[in-house]
This record gives sequence, C-alpha cells and structure tokens, in this order.
Amino acid sequence: MLCADLEDFSPGETVVTPSGRRAVVKKLLAGTSKRDCFSRLTCRYVDGGPRDLVTLQPHQVKKAPVDPVREIDPRQMDLFAAKYA
Repeated sequence: MLCADLEDFSPGETVVTPSGRRAVVKKLLAGTSKRDCFSRLTCRYVDGGPRDLVTLQPHQVKKAPVDPVREIDPRQMDLFAAKYA
C-alpha cells in the first residue's frame, strides 16, 4: 500500500506503527485540526496501557497481518479455559 487513506482503516483494526509496535485504531479524525487538513488515526498500543495512545497520519501506518494466536487477549485465556475445561 503506497498511499493509505483514512477510509482504508476502521476502528478496532490492528496496525503497525512506524516504530514497529502494534496498535489498535480507536478513532478516525478527519479535518479536526485548525492548522492543517491532514486526516489522522488515534491508536492505542497493544503492549501498552489504556492511556498509551499515539496519533498518526494514515500513510504512516500499515495494516497488521492477521495472526489469530496473537490476537487473543491473555485475560480472556482464563475465561476460555474455564468454559471448555
């Protein structure tokens, strides 16, 4: 993907940031700045806390490949094990 656009992403989608960290898209921001007209994504880092956020332009991130093993939240593993034990 050479030139990503805001419409290429949706909230809840996992992306890879320029630093190589995985993040989940929380908000799509279009035309919210008074100084420029760039669209932006607000993302929360997967390996960070609930307030570990970053705001980036769409061309700076890439869609993360779907890895079903990695997408499971460790907190849900206990619930899954208890349900099917």
